[in-house]
Amino acid sequence: MSKAFFFQSIKNFSRVGAVWPSSAVLARKMTKILKKTKAQTVVELGAGTGIITREILASMSPDAKLWSFEVDSIFCEILKKEFFDPRIKIVSDCASKISQHVPGEIDFIFSGLPLLSFPAQKRKQILDAIEKALAPGGFYVQFNYSPTPLLSFKKYFSDIRIAFVPWNLPPAFVFICRKKVDK
Repeated sequence: MSKAFFFQSIKNFSRVGAVWPSSAVLARKMTKILKKTKAQTVVELGAGTGIITREILASMSPDAKLWSFEVDSIFCEILKKEFFDPRIKIVSDCASKISQHVPGEIDFIFSGLPLLSFPAQKRKQILDAIEKALAPGGFYVQFNYSPTPLLSFKKYFSDIRIAFVPWNLPPAFVFICRKKVDK
């Protein structure tokens, strides 16, 4: 799978955003918070070859559902061959169309999207869609290779925690953002 990831990243680096898949260490760091909840509706944006997908499924409760969004057709085929879990649905569509595919509000959204490589308008559309789709108190977990997205996230979330994962190629930051609970 790493070879497929590498070739797809060379073909379209701005969409893939990396030359090597995420590490299992990064995937575990991102999903650690999910294990502590009874989340029912989970979304993954930019599933790639499924490194983080696998960890999400392992961390979810048995009755939860996962929608994994991926726009790259090669990666979608890899995901369909890799995952036979009845809790997952592979969605070949843009992250900004979350609400068109996932019914109701979402408890968790995990993202490996290379937000900084997207034009500002596209990045805003995706973050608007994420904020709209998340349930009050829901979590948005994003990894990035730079702390720069923090400025964008502050416009959408008041509770943001950052973790650093040195055991990834390249090292990564994990942003854990929580949507405010309406009162």
